Amino acid sequence: MSFSVIHNGTLEYLAASCIPVPHAFSTRRGGVSGGYLSSLNLGPHRGDRLENVVENYRILGQAVGFRPEDTVFTWQEHTDVILRVGRTDRGTGLFREQNTICDGLVTDEPGVALCAFSADCTPVLLCDPVKGAIAAVHAGWRGTALGIVKTAAETMFQATKPASRLISRLPAAHSHRLSRPYHGTAGARLMVQVELKSERG
Repeated sequence: MSFSVIHNGTLEYLAASCIPVPHAFSTRRGGVSGGYLSSLNLGPHRGDRLENVVENYRILGQAVGFRPEDTVFTWQEHTDVILRVGRTDRGTGLFREQNTICDGLVTDEPGVALCAFSADCTPVLLCDPVKGAIAAVHAGWRGTALGIVKTAAETMFQATKPASRLISRLPAAHSHRLSRPYHGTAGARLMVQVELKSERG
């Protein structure tokens, strides 16, 4: 599995070669936030102005292919809880509170941008491009010990017979080796946007 560093103006993010749907592992480069949140802050509860955070999602979304209104956030507490979401959940986390603790999100509905956050934990993507299902998972050591990735896969494939499974993870801070320094690992976030046009089986 390989990652590409994508540049769009000052915006910088990573994409995994094995995931065929629009997605991004963001860095902190290319946004409008200032100070210690400079510059692509995607966390609305870190002391930034909401207008800055929404603009940062707009910038990232313009490059990747989603709108800020399409996003659904996790509420991470190092659990193995996976939440199935859809179009009616869009805006949860950014424009209204996420009230359900979950360290992973699953959807099989187009037009939903899944957002999971990671610092020193491992963000994981799961994808079935044929059936149109995708998951974004925050896999910390507690969640990993509880089997969160397995739970996400089971939740993702619960309603459909899996056609193909693709998994990608951003290398963890303690074990990654990249060909050049990856700036912003401490603030890395996983953003997945689903726009699948495949036929349903």
